[in-house]
Amino acid sequence: MGGGIRSSEKVRETIAAGAERVVVGTRALTDREWLRSIAEENPKRVVLAVDVKGGKVQIKGWQQSAAITIASILDEIKDMPIAAVLHTNVDVEGRNEGIDKEEMGRFIRQCPCPVIASGGIKNIEDIIVLRNLGAWAAVVGMALYTGGIDPSEIWRKGR
Repeated sequence: MGGGIRSSEKVRETIAAGAERVVVGTRALTDREWLRSIAEENPKRVVLAVDVKGGKVQIKGWQQSAAITIASILDEIKDMPIAAVLHTNVDVEGRNEGIDKEEMGRFIRQCPCPVIASGGIKNIEDIIVLRNLGAWAAVVGMALYTGGIDPSEIWRKGR
């Protein structure tokens, strides 16, 4: 569950309501002490959303570049009990043109946590590439709307 979670109380409420994991973004990226605090209070239940556009971390709904580099945020979280990092490649998000394999592979190799890949996925081939790159999971949107991916095909074939 994610979207607008910017307080410790909201994290607690969301988990108490039954969410297995809570996705946090802007506040976690601008206040890493808060991120550490909620991750330690809820080990392996916090997912950090790292949206990237033009190689820069984005905050506030992709409206602003953060004053932190990808490398520095990944370095800071290496000893935090984060469940995963949700990486959205804003440059290809919603275009249904395919993933940026090089950028996603680089991010997955650098990330000390499991990576949930998002952005540009258009078909099963992209899912297979992401799996081969080491992605833990993937978020699929446009490919479902356009028919590029049939969820029953993925589950039936165990991909």
